[in-house]
Order: sequence, then structure tokens, then C-alpha cells
Amino acid sequence: MPIATGVNNVTVTVTDASNRTASQTITITRSMPATADTTAPSLTIQSPVATIVSTYSASISFSGIAADNVGVVSVTWSNTFGNAGVATGTVNWQIPVVPLLVGTNKITVRAIDAAGNTGWRMVTVVRR
Repeated sequence: MPIATGVNNVTVTVTDASNRTASQTITITRSMPATADTTAPSLTIQSPVATIVSTYSASISFSGIAADNVGVVSVTWSNTFGNAGVATGTVNWQIPVVPLLVGTNKITVRAIDAAGNTGWRMVTVVRR
């Protein structure tokens, strides 16, 4: 018997050889399974604006925006030298200080949603 999405009242009636009947009704509620979130968040780095940056400074700051069809739960950063941290904010986020070593530093910023989907951008920072 097909069951529709929502509330379904099902009545079963039995009749014996003497034509006596008995009925019982049950309520079945069918809900659709939750669809898995497979959409990665979008991430835009607004500062610095370039994907390759040169500086004499010992640190750099980042800021930007992130969005998701369900919601961004965190924005994080990491670099190729093992440093990592968490941004302040999620939709409008800021990373005030990312330490830099002399030479090439590849900094990856990631936006993560509740399902674990990740959107990311990388900036190469060359410290002189």
C-alpha cells in the first residue's frame, strides 16, 4: 500500500465467517529523508586583493566574506609551515595576524559549513 508524505490514517477491517467485523485505525506519518548538504561554501578574500603579495612585514592580515546555502560555521587559516588559526566572524570574517617567515608563505583560508563542506582560497605571500 502506498503511503503519502505527511499524515496517513490506515484502517484495517476484518470479517469472520459469521459476518462479524472488527476495525483498527492507525496513524502513520511519513517524512521525507533529509537531503545531504553537498554544497561547498563560497569564500572571497577582500584583503589582500591579489593572490600573490610581496611584503617586508613579519605578519599580514586577511578579511573577506563567506556564504553557504545552509550557513558557514567557521573560517580558518593555515600555512605551509604548520601555523593555523580561526578567523573572527563567519559571513564577514577577519584574520588580524598571520605570522610570516622570510621567503614564500602559502596561506590557505577555508570556509566550513555544518556538513563539513569546505570552500577555500590560497594567497602566496613573499616576505622579503
